[in-house]
Amino acid sequence: MKRLPSAGVIATEQLIFGSPDEGTNAVNNVLFGCSHRNGNYEDRRFTGVFGLGSGITSVVNQMGSKFSYCISNIADPDYSYNQLVLSEGVSMEGYSTPLDLVDGHYQVILEGISVGETRLVIDPGAFKRTGKERRVIIDSGTAPTWLADNEYRALEREIRDLLDRFLTPFMRGSFLCYKGKVSRDLVGFPAVTFHFAEGADLVVDTESMLYQATPNIFCMAVRQASVHGKDLKDFSVIGLMAQQYYNVAYDLNKHKLLFQRIDCELLDE
Repeated sequence: MKRLPSAGVIATEQLIFGSPDEGTNAVNNVLFGCSHRNGNYEDRRFTGVFGLGSGITSVVNQMGSKFSYCISNIADPDYSYNQLVLSEGVSMEGYSTPLDLVDGHYQVILEGISVGETRLVIDPGAFKRTGKERRVIIDSGTAPTWLADNEYRALEREIRDLLDRFLTPFMRGSFLCYKGKVSRDLVGFPAVTFHFAEGADLVVDTESMLYQATPNIFCMAVRQASVHGKDLKDFSVIGLMAQQYYNVAYDLNKHKLLFQRIDCELLDE
């Protein structure tokens, strides 16, 4: 894979965070940076995301070994209970699955995908990995989910079997889309479940799997990773849209990832 350069600034600063008791905590000499060019993308104002990787310079490692985030509807700018918790106060509840740290990424073991009660037929070898080979990572900085070829084709085929009989499919870039409205045309559409090792399930509701792209078009929030190159045909990323309505907690020392289905507002109680 061709590696493209990044450029930006790096600095240290005192950061002030809210604490669980409604006070504040000041942390001195926190290393942080902001890029203004990432490969072919250049923005003189700002570019990038708040990095939560496992690298030695990440904010996560500077704050401790645990963190969590809870995201409701990412398209709702008025929802005020989305939250990021670093170090102390992390809610470590829910179903857990093993977590590996590989080159700064969070790698998980995906064992299968279901649409409603239907378990998709996917070659079991698609989920196996060897050594440090990245197969499936979970990422908060990527909105859609990107699936390896075998997994994507199985999921798209099942969704088209359900929708093509009464809606007309078309491609919008590399997204599978339909003309219509999620709230009107997808009533009763089954949830999609990602099955991870040790029985941890991530249940993706209709509005997280198929999003309203325009007032009259909705699209799958899942794409085929290999559209970015054939070397990614066996690579998958579980993106943030699939993680909506969950508190997702990371324990880096115990190498555990936890999914807790919850309204983020309830975490403040």
